[in-house]
Amino acid sequence: MEAELMRKGWKKWHQLHGMVNIGLAFILLLLLLVLSTRVVLRVDLNKASLYALSPRSHALLDQLERPIDLTVLFQEEHTLFEDLNNLLQEYQSASQMIRINWVDPVKDPAKTEFLAVAYELREAQVLVLDDGEQQRFIRAAEMMDVEPVDGADRYRMVGFRGEQMISTAITELIEGSRPKIYFLQGHGELSLSRDSGRRSISELRSMLHRRAIDAVSLTIRGNISIPDDADAVVVAGPTQQLSVGAVEALERYLNRSGRLLILQDAFRESGLEPMMRRWGIAVQSGIVMDPEKTLRGREVNVERFGEHPICRGLNSVVQLSLPSAILPASQRDAVEETDQYSVSPLLLSSDLSWLEVSVQSGVAFFNEINGDLRGPLPMGLAIERGAEQGLDVEIASSRLVVLGDSDFISNNHLMGANGDFFIRCTEWLVDRDQVIDMAPRMVSEVRLPLTPVTMRNLFCWLVVGLPLLVLICGVIMGWRRRC
Repeated sequence: MEAELMRKGWKKWHQLHGMVNIGLAFILLLLLLVLSTRVVLRVDLNKASLYALSPRSHALLDQLERPIDLTVLFQEEHTLFEDLNNLLQEYQSASQMIRINWVDPVKDPAKTEFLAVAYELREAQVLVLDDGEQQRFIRAAEMMDVEPVDGADRYRMVGFRGEQMISTAITELIEGSRPKIYFLQGHGELSLSRDSGRRSISELRSMLHRRAIDAVSLTIRGNISIPDDADAVVVAGPTQQLSVGAVEALERYLNRSGRLLILQDAFRESGLEPMMRRWGIAVQSGIVMDPEKTLRGREVNVERFGEHPICRGLNSVVQLSLPSAILPASQRDAVEETDQYSVSPLLLSSDLSWLEVSVQSGVAFFNEINGDLRGPLPMGLAIERGAEQGLDVEIASSRLVVLGDSDFISNNHLMGANGDFFIRCTEWLVDRDQVIDMAPRMVSEVRLPLTPVTMRNLFCWLVVGLPLLVLICGVIMGWRRRC
């Protein structure tokens, strides 16, 4: 009798224990569901990391003060649809200020027509960013780099510029306007026009436009000052000396927190040398020779960069043609920092290079007696006169970049990282430091080298071997049960 009562007591206890366990499991599941809505853990297991946002984009999103509606007018069949979907999920996860609206032009023609009228769109496959006051548009072609497929009349995507273009557009919305860069003309400089032949930089102008930067020609006559809406001025390889009025206008502009980029070719006097020396730069006469970094003897393939925001994340080759050495005025082989200026090297030659002051009989060799200088030598410098904090107003800094070659940005030489490096310089000048190192993500094709022998082995293993293995296991299990 007592044993029976004990069994019933243990049975009730086990039932109660089981109900408590079920209740605790339910509470634990409920807590996990609540936590999953509040805490999001994202892990990027993709080796190429095509969609992971850079630290610069995260910093940019933290600056948003009002929401941005991002309308994606794309068909699901478009090449970029999946890439955009994955990338925009990262943006939405990083900031609650990003609101995304997908519209398929084929499946939702009424909404598409409404957007076309509201934003004056003339094509689909476009990304619209709207912060309530202004809008920016990104076309599909601007978000990808393509190259022709050999033997076929089609193209394939090799680079995805989604983050670069979207973050640039967000930067533009935050700033409220597009930066305007003036290119000085009238002294033999490189021209923005397509009709200038070898001296044209029209392709560079298109690259700047894709980065939401306007490039405009500027001619200075007499005592005319630099326009007030100039965010930066570029003097690209003048073949004639600038007039006194032009030099004075540029120096006045630079001294008033201006931003100036000078491309100074070897053995060319631009008339800017005295001004550059006052800013801590000495342009040394001669050509930088670097036998370790050249194939034809005329170019220098630069792979060594300085510690500066312009060069951050730059890992490609910048090719200069017969560059000149751009040296700090008082210290030729190191970074100079004074109370007024910060001078930093951008492009550096190798340890085996030298500055050839005079080339005799077409043969270049190091001759210290003639004044040649041993490398490594800077072929580009960035100078900044720091911002000053007054009682009620902050005075912006003046920035100056001087590079020892201009041909590297012409249409015929815009290769490798040449265009990217120039745009990095302009973005630093216009205070776009946060988007400088957003390079396009390269899309690589993964191909499995399947030979006929490999295909035959796969067929034998998958079609014959695997079913046979399952059959053998079944026979063995049946035999063991019988025994």
